[in-house]
Amino acid sequence: MAGNCLQSTGEAKKGEAKAKIARDLSVGESTIRGWVKSEEKLRQFVFEVDEEAGLNRKRAKLSNNEDIDKAVHVWFLQERSRGTPLSGPIIREKARILAKQLRGDHFEFEASAGWFWRWQRRHAISEVAIQGEARSADAEAARTFPAKLKDIIDAEGYSDEQVYNVDEAGLFWKLLPSKSQASSNDPQTVGYKQNKQRITVMLTANKSGNHKLRPLIIGRSLKPRCFHHVNMDNLPVVYMASGNAWMTQFLFEEWFFNNFVPSVRCHLTSRGLEPKALLLLDQCPAHPREDRLRTRDGKIRALYLPANTTSLLQPMDQGIIKTFKANYRRELMMHLLLDPDYSSLVTSLQKYTIKDMCYIAGKSWRQVKTSSIEGCWMKGLGAAFNVQDDICATPETESVNALINTAAEHGLDSEYSEDVLMEWISTDDNEPTFELLSDEGIISTLKSSENQPAGTDDEHDDTAVDKENVPPPATASEAIAGLEAALSFFEAANSERDIDSLKLLHIKELIACCRNVQKKKQRQTSITKFFQSR
Repeated sequence: MAGNCLQSTGEAKKGEAKAKIARDLSVGESTIRGWVKSEEKLRQFVFEVDEEAGLNRKRAKLSNNEDIDKAVHVWFLQERSRGTPLSGPIIREKARILAKQLRGDHFEFEASAGWFWRWQRRHAISEVAIQGEARSADAEAARTFPAKLKDIIDAEGYSDEQVYNVDEAGLFWKLLPSKSQASSNDPQTVGYKQNKQRITVMLTANKSGNHKLRPLIIGRSLKPRCFHHVNMDNLPVVYMASGNAWMTQFLFEEWFFNNFVPSVRCHLTSRGLEPKALLLLDQCPAHPREDRLRTRDGKIRALYLPANTTSLLQPMDQGIIKTFKANYRRELMMHLLLDPDYSSLVTSLQKYTIKDMCYIAGKSWRQVKTSSIEGCWMKGLGAAFNVQDDICATPETESVNALINTAAEHGLDSEYSEDVLMEWISTDDNEPTFELLSDEGIISTLKSSENQPAGTDDEHDDTAVDKENVPPPATASEAIAGLEAALSFFEAANSERDIDSLKLLHIKELIACCRNVQKKKQRQTSITKFFQSR
């Protein structure tokens, strides 16, 4: 019941008629209004309670010792992700240890069999003796899963357009390639320390490759200063924040219902298909349980891959993420090379902001080809689909070669060898996207989360500028003048390599768009006009 309540409040806030929602759920309209009023309480309840039966309760009641309950659950998820064998006595003893760390040595927490049974119910842990498969047996799980997936696809009638995969990756978004030995004494880079500011990038695409959702970027700041005057909805990415740029269960669930579900419904409807979909994902502790990733009608839901099979099965890990990263490194290099004040990559990097990164990430994702995405699906899960003969085994090769060629064309091959550039692409491959916490870390996180927001208010970045110094956005007239000047410049270009006719049409369309905005503003009636004498 609580899960439906929270979903209904979201629909009501988006403008859905409360009367219609009430009819669909067979409740009174006043009940819907009460749910909207109690949204924060419902959100906390749904976030803490995993079990489907628990979500159907009429009263949202949490544990009497919520802090202990949360700490044990976080620890349990981490150990399960590592494949650690657990049992009831082990978990109960851990609960006693965490209770003392939370409340002090004087606090006696029994962790009785009754508490343990209720804790299992709240988090849908029906069998605590987690045997799991040994890591050496993961190949067997990877071998049998595609057949199981095929049975699900056939039974529920999913097409290639309706099966999706999502995965996160760490990205050092301001990292430059290390210097080759021959150029390591360049005076411009002596004493330069590599910038390893990390963000989390999450990529999502369907099996056909025809639907690539906007990348999700998780940074440290809720709204970096470089985004002042920027409508975040207009970015080519979805931007979220957490304290250390980690993925969390709360962020993933928010993305699933607010971004994934609406985008999938829109895409499938445009293709004349039923709006139902299956999202495949790995068993990361930052991912909520399957029963929490399901729409109210059950048509869009999640399915977990077997534990420890990501490198063998997950399509994103078969070359899609590597292709994206190769594209991103190349676009970052080009961005810095085109800096009007360019003297070296290092100096130009000082002006590179997270807003620039968002645009480059969006462009890099668009450059990943449909054929590459489908090839990676077939490489990992081909047995679940109709196998094709022309599968590309290394879809990232083209993007890697493009990066190497770009460096050579701009005379950087003497500074950055092919081996250095290859290392640059993969340098953050093993970066975690969620935090594995010690007991002290779990306690610290739980205590700090009660008083602190998910991210900081400003980007602690030496490239950020004060909001007072950010110029106001251009007016429609200024935008039109700039675009018309650009159009005139490119129309007179001598080389076909400088511009093509399609880009000229894009500029014309932007000019028309600006003029429409200008006309709409001109038609808006000033409130003072109503007081003018007739």
